[in-house]
Amino acid sequence: MINNMKEVIEKCLPTYEIVGELGQGIHGSVYHAKDRLKERAVKVVPIHVERSVLFREDTDLDSKVSRDFHAVCSYYEKVKGPDVVTVHDFHLVDKRIASGYAQAFLVILMELCRENLQDLVLREHPLSAETISSHAASLVDMMDRLSRASGESFLLTDFKPSNILVGDTGRLLMGDLGGLKRVSSVSSALAGAQFTPNWSAPELILRGEKPDVVSGVYSLGLVIYYLCEGHLPYEEVDFIDRVRKVQEEGVSFSRSDLSQTLAHTVMRCLAFERSERPASFTEVKDLLNAESQAAKTPEPERPRAPKRAVLPTPPVTPALPTVWVEQATALTMNWISSGKLTLRDARHLWSEEVSGFYLGIHPVTQAQWRRVMGTDPSHFPRRPDQPVEMVSWKDADAFCKRLTEAYKGERLFFLPSEGEWLHAARGGDDQSRYAGGDSLDSLGWHLGNSDFTTHPVAEKSPNANGIYDMCGNVQEWCRDAVGCFKDRDMGARGKVIRGGSWNQGPERCTLDHRRIVQEGLRYSNLGFRVAMRPGDTLA
Repeated sequence: MINNMKEVIEKCLPTYEIVGELGQGIHGSVYHAKDRLKERAVKVVPIHVERSVLFREDTDLDSKVSRDFHAVCSYYEKVKGPDVVTVHDFHLVDKRIASGYAQAFLVILMELCRENLQDLVLREHPLSAETISSHAASLVDMMDRLSRASGESFLLTDFKPSNILVGDTGRLLMGDLGGLKRVSSVSSALAGAQFTPNWSAPELILRGEKPDVVSGVYSLGLVIYYLCEGHLPYEEVDFIDRVRKVQEEGVSFSRSDLSQTLAHTVMRCLAFERSERPASFTEVKDLLNAESQAAKTPEPERPRAPKRAVLPTPPVTPALPTVWVEQATALTMNWISSGKLTLRDARHLWSEEVSGFYLGIHPVTQAQWRRVMGTDPSHFPRRPDQPVEMVSWKDADAFCKRLTEAYKGERLFFLPSEGEWLHAARGGDDQSRYAGGDSLDSLGWHLGNSDFTTHPVAEKSPNANGIYDMCGNVQEWCRDAVGCFKDRDMGARGKVIRGGSWNQGPERCTLDHRRIVQEGLRYSNLGFRVAMRPGDTLA
């Protein structure tokens, strides 16, 4: 092969001597060449066009070969930059028209990079956490810039470590010009392949869809995972089984020194459902940058106890809570200020202090469950913004523990206690029947307005704490019971559920209504929401 390519190269680069072969790929072979003054890499890409009704005449075939050659030259002019290998010249060699086809060779003279990203990982594994973060950021910047180059969207259709070159200064460079395509011109002939199945998105492998930016985001996630682990997730199985295992079991990392933001970003990129992945490389960049932004956001101060006033003060409308967003799931959480929870019945008055905490502004959705647990147990059709249901108390607790483990003790995620749930639901209002007022139709989905199904979260009005769906849609698991109720019927495995649901009447959606069920039960009207405190202990 080298001898044949040597003849091709000598026709357009007579002063260069071939030192050896650097690599082979689907789009051609790359050789190390040098003359008296410099060393270069030379890529030889065969161009082959079959005769058809579209290319019936010799002139049609000749024109198609020329167009393919000029397309590569044009692509390079649009995308060249500091993260693309430098090309010094393009040549079209040995163009020949035969009875059934036309062929030629595209010869690309470019800067010499002695190593690619795959070589680098194999040589230096394990890379330091700092190096991984730096390379990941470089790859995201590269793909983001290419996706917006010259006002067009370019896609590297065979995105994998061996196609990413390492320059002399250590910078990463896109080196696969043959695999670079305009998204708008990726033909149906390319549908179902990013050329290397191991690095391809599920929809290309399983459904034969056409590659696009969202499928490229999946490949990017695989490459960043490779940087971290030195291999693909579940590398012991073939690529079809790997896709399914990633879907069902998620991915895990063997090392504890990685940034949690990086790990969460990879998990988002590797979501099986396209709708759950970042929609662009810019969104991937935003996810990676979330950690530094979060570090700039101070934790809210715990409210101080007010001084005793001589005269009574008028009621104060609750202020908008501080907001925190969990980046891996996009779970938005509002700060619930400390306060006193008071409960009354015919004979007793009981109260307890509730410390401040964060609470999800809506029940955990099907999409958020899939991002953390890799499954969807829900009874209702899979819609990412509907609440997850058919989860037991243990299932919900496992979800919280998995999030806590991801943050290595810096944040504790948990099911709210019954007292915390009530405190957040009331929002400072002890008189209203429901969370946010007395009109359930405006606040929640119940038997009278649900059409016998759950609904996307946060479509109704919130309460004073900015919390949605606390009455209606799905009932919610609580961590434990308020002590004053002293439920003798709870048993060792009994748990409190609150809030009412889509198949219950208004009287069962009130803040006074509570139920006790066994922790292992799963219902199509039972979900949960997540609470969180910074640190690793419950108040």
